[in-house]
Amino acid sequence: MLQVVEINAVEHLESLHLRWTSLQYNTPGASFFHTLDWLKVYWQHFGGSHRLRVLVVHRGGNVFGIMPLVAREQTTAARNVVALTYPTLTPSHACGPVGPNPTATLMASLRYLSRLARDWDVLALPAIKDLDDGRTANAMELAGFHPNENAVTAATRIRLNERLEECLAALDHDAKLGECVTFERYRPLGNTYGEDESLALLIDECIEIHWRGASTAGATPELSEGFLRDAFAAAMRRGMLDLNLLRQDNRLIAFSFNVHFDRAIQQICLGASSSPLAFDPKAVLTSQMLRDSYSREDRCIDFLGRQSAVMSLACTRELPAVCHRHVASIPFRTRLTRMGKRLVSPLTNA
Repeated sequence: MLQVVEINAVEHLESLHLRWTSLQYNTPGASFFHTLDWLKVYWQHFGGSHRLRVLVVHRGGNVFGIMPLVAREQTTAARNVVALTYPTLTPSHACGPVGPNPTATLMASLRYLSRLARDWDVLALPAIKDLDDGRTANAMELAGFHPNENAVTAATRIRLNERLEECLAALDHDAKLGECVTFERYRPLGNTYGEDESLALLIDECIEIHWRGASTAGATPELSEGFLRDAFAAAMRRGMLDLNLLRQDNRLIAFSFNVHFDRAIQQICLGASSSPLAFDPKAVLTSQMLRDSYSREDRCIDFLGRQSAVMSLACTRELPAVCHRHVASIPFRTRLTRMGKRLVSPLTNA
């Protein structure tokens, strides 16, 4: 018999840290975005107007799985709505139930939510369509919800198989490289090895490029300097940081801030200098990153959005992301209460 306990304060999750980490390592398709470290960074920078709803599923007195959710306000064409969803910046950063049995955890969590009074307008659960394979929609229907599938921002995935070397040979980006242009990659082993301090200056350079140059975050909220620093630090602590740099005459001209787990890489932010150059620094950086990942025997890289530099490669494909949405029927009294809170809060803050 599965039982669900809801936690609404991030500080109350600290006692689950070791168990959460153990579950994350055994989650199919797990990534940095399934970790408690990521949730804490997200909550610190985007949780101000959100409500935390972490559903901890127990079986026989033990933690069986974890369903991290947040209730956050979203602006639509008609009105502002409260959406109950995963704590991610973009749907292409796949999140979801944590643990070796994600379907059972998802099912138990949705049944728990279906029994409660609805204080949210929309249940919105994004997923990578090919990886989800209908699991989310089926679980929502079995729990009594009525999901509609909407296409959202897709990611670009490159599988680093034996054909990659042949594909990259068709690109001419390496012709731009000479003694003055160099590629660097850093994957620190984690906080226990003290490598976080040695990377502090590199992070400063990346943040300066992010603000002064042309960057792609692939996210709705603005990525602040504080968020980037904390995300860098959290990924470093877990040994999941993958930082790629391109320099010209020792000056940083492009970077890709990625996270990695189990030889799979996901991009969080891509930035390049706004200074005019004789080549596209993002394209050159991407080419070098692919070659290096191939030599490291990484499995795949998920880029933000459509990456024009690699869309022509045979090993590239788009990962369509979808959002399964159920629109709740909110009692009129609840709507009045919510409206009253919105009207009073500005006066209270004043």
